[in-house]
Amino acid sequence: PGLAQEMFYVTPADDPNTYICLTGGTLTAPVILETDRDVVQIMDKTQLYVSRSRMEIEGHVYEIGDFVLRVGNVSVNQQQKAQVMEVEYKPCFALEAKARDL
Repeated sequence: PGLAQEMFYVTPADDPNTYICLTGGTLTAPVILETDRDVVQIMDKTQLYVSRSRMEIEGHVYEIGDFVLRVGNVSVNQQQKAQVMEVEYKPCFALEAKARDL
């Protein structure tokens, strides 16, 4: 019980078996780890971290040309707290093939 640390993890909606975990504090360097559901279940059983709240973001993804727009509602412990929006720019680079004279 005295060794428990806080751990935050994110599960992408398009890949619910993948977890991005962040742990660490003022005494240790932060650790970021991409893992699967099995590691999270092991952490639950060993009680090496304490689960205090659950944050979820539910929303939509729109692709418009070179842009990806993500909008969603943020809920903490099933209570809506905020709305978020992310804009990602993915420029398209076209390679032009030049025909050589033979």
